[in-house]
Amino acid sequence: MRSPLGWFALVRAATAALAMYLGAALFPDHPIWAALTVILVMKPKAGETVASGILRTLGTVLGVIVADAVIAASDGEVVVITIGFLLAGFGMVALQKVNYAIFVACLTALLVLADQLASGSGNATAADRLLATLLGAALALVAIGIGRVILGRPIVGVQEDPPGDTEDRTPG
Repeated sequence: MRSPLGWFALVRAATAALAMYLGAALFPDHPIWAALTVILVMKPKAGETVASGILRTLGTVLGVIVADAVIAASDGEVVVITIGFLLAGFGMVALQKVNYAIFVACLTALLVLADQLASGSGNATAADRLLATLLGAALALVAIGIGRVILGRPIVGVQEDPPGDTEDRTPG
């Protein structure tokens, strides 16, 4: 625990546990989504956490909008929802390395449309996905901010990049 990276791991694990607890209370059908957002968004550097949180949130919003539009346009036709599901799955794989927000949008649409096909509860799933992502991203941002304040420096033992230095110094 003398290592700043050790502290980061502890803060991230505690934040993910809190997100899981809150997710179970608020989104009993999908309690893991808030915790996964914390784990995927929270990075050793605060700026990276902010960027990742924004991209994940924007991607989730876009995915919810697309999935809801497909559900509304389908008028109950399973074939339309299935085509949307297949396109979302293809987009998720094909665009994974293009942009994180687009990847998350495809993933979110895939999850929502899958729930619509399986149980007809796509709209409820969309709401849970969006709110759980917002909760997880907010918790990650607050935790990284508190970590910076408590430690009085960046949460990881790397120096702030000097002006003009673009080399990535993230551990691991």
